Order: sequence, then structure tokens, then C-alpha cells
Amino acid sequence: MAQLLTAFGVQRSLLGRRKSAVRIAVCLLIPTISCHREPASVEDLYTTRMVALSYLQRNQLPQAESSFKKLTELAPDDPLGYADLGLTYLQAGRYSEAEKQLERARKLDPSSTEVRLALARLYSLTNRSDEARQLLEQLRRDSTRSARVLYALAELDAQKKDSASAGPYIDRLRDVLAVAPANLAVRLKLADAFARAGEADSAVNQLEEIRRIPPEAPTEAKVYLDSTIQLLRIGNASQARQTLDHLTAVMEVTAPYQASLQDVKWTEGPIPGRPVLSFAPKDFISVHGVREKMTVGLARFTDATNEAGFASAEPAETAGASAGSAPVGPKVAWNASIWPPDRPRVPSTASCRLNDSMVARIWSLGSRPSNFGKRSNGPSS
Repeated sequence: MAQLLTAFGVQRSLLGRRKSAVRIAVCLLIPTISCHREPASVEDLYTTRMVALSYLQRNQLPQAESSFKKLTELAPDDPLGYADLGLTYLQAGRYSEAEKQLERARKLDPSSTEVRLALARLYSLTNRSDEARQLLEQLRRDSTRSARVLYALAELDAQKKDSASAGPYIDRLRDVLAVAPANLAVRLKLADAFARAGEADSAVNQLEEIRRIPPEAPTEAKVYLDSTIQLLRIGNASQARQTLDHLTAVMEVTAPYQASLQDVKWTEGPIPGRPVLSFAPKDFISVHGVREKMTVGLARFTDATNEAGFASAEPAETAGASAGSAPVGPKVAWNASIWPPDRPRVPSTASCRLNDSMVARIWSLGSRPSNFGKRSNGPSS
């Protein structure tokens, strides 16, 4: 009996161990099965990213946000999806959400220059200039030949309005030109900085380089460019700055300037608002409704004598009208005070009737009595 009990206990013990092993295996298998998902195809990733970027480039931020969120779900280990989502939030002015996504992208790719540039831009926009400068200086040490990093440092110095920051700003722009000497936008900004700092000779040197570097400036820009150089050479700094401002305004809308600026431009900040125009009439359609019958023949002439600037005296009836004939047009009263001096003057109570072609002629001249008088031989009663 004792042997039987011992064998039965051993079997129960083995059975309990087997159940425990099965429980452990099931517990380990369930998360694996639940977390397993098919990887997204390259085509899906590419299509989703291109669609999201097109939305972002067109400033359609809600659509870009949803597309980039989908991209992060398809590729949760890809830092680009989180970086682009952070840029979307940044342009929308949602800084806390942007920082969260950019920090996540930075953890996935700590060496990314684009992600750190975007973070530095975020720090600058949230009044954390010291953090932005520290991050940009670290980027400058890691990538000494990056014109975008150097230009970002220059823009950070340009945000200071004190006179002491003019020197560092000029030095930063010089550093950018050392990397990209043919950059038109940076060279024009450096010329402007020299002119405002009173360094006329240095400003002239930069403007001469702008004249020499292709492509050739537009004709209007050449005029301002030559004028600015001449004014700086004769020491007329105030007038030179005005012509330099005109030169900058003309050059900024040219394709070479925009292309050169794009090469060094810092990360985009919040998109400025724009008015949204909508038409929702509440005084006509909603109140009066849609006409139930045709409107042909319902149009009527309205006396616009006062609105047109003519005398408001009641005109006398002509012989044709007194005989019961139908009028051929609206009545217009002529005032001698507005009739040109080289035309025959008529009493202010004189009147005439205009046919359709004469009315159309008046409207084409803008309903101005002076213009109308110059193009006619005087009113006929």
C-alpha cells in the first residue's frame, strides 16, 4: 500500500510540473502572438511618406498629421516618421507635442543633423536661446562644413537687437560663405549687415561679388545695385541703405535667391495665419428664398443722377416725351459748374435723354463728368 501511495504521489507531482510548464509556455506564447504583426511593405511606407510630405509642403497640417501618424504605426522604429510629425506640430505652433516627437526621433537617431536642427529651432521659438545655442554649437563641432548649421547660428545672433550682436552676426555669415561662397542670399545679407554697421568698403566688396557671381541680376535689380555701390563710395550711407533695401526687395522674389536661401535655411517655424474667406448670405437667399418665376423683364432703371455726380435738379420733359413717346434712356441733368471750360456752357436745368450706347459710354468712362466732357461735343437737349 505504501508503495502505491508513493507512486501516486510521484505521478501527481509530475502532473503538476507539466501543468506549470504548460502555463509558463502559454504565458510566454500569448504576448508573442499578440505583438506579432506583418511588416509593412516598402511600397506602403514610400507612398504614405510621400503623401504626408506633400500635405506638409502645401501647409495642409491636419492631413499631414494623420498621414505621419500612420507612418509611425507602419514603421515604429523609423526616426523619420517621428521627426516629420514633430515638424508638423512645430509649424502648427503645438510646441509641446512637437518637442515630444522630436525627442523620440532623437533617441532613435542621436546623430541626425536634421532632428537636432529642428530641436534647436523649437528651443529658439520657446525662449530657450541658451539651449538652442548649445545644441547648435555641438552640431557645428560635429559637422564643421554644414552651411545650414552655421546659418542657424547666424539667425540666432540676428534675433538680438543690441549693437554688440552685429559683430558675431557678421562673423557667422562669413563662416557660411566660407562653406558656400556662391550663395546669393547669404552674401546679400552680409552686404546689408556691413552697410548697417557703417563698414562701407566691406559692403561694396560684397555687392561687387554679387554683380560678378552668376546668374545675372534682373535689370531692375542692376539699377539699385549700381546706385548702392556709388552711394557707398561717396559716403552717402543713409541713401545707400534705402537703395539697398530696394535691391533686397527685388532680389528676394527671384528664383536664384530663393534657391540659395533654401540651401541654408533653418527649420521652418509656425506658419503665419491667413484669412479664410467664406460666403454665407443671410439677407437674401435665406430670407427671401429662391425665385419661383423667371426674372426676365423685371429689371428697371434707377435714377442715379446724384450718385454719378450730376446736378439733382428735376429735368424738363422733352417734346418727344410730352407727346407720349417711350423714353429711350435715363434722364441726366447737366450742371454748368462741372462742364469743361472749353465746351459750350449750358444752364444747370438743361437735360437730355441718352440712348443705350451713350449710357454704356458713360459707364466705360467711369461715370466721371470730367472724362465724359472731354470725349463729347457737349450735351444735346
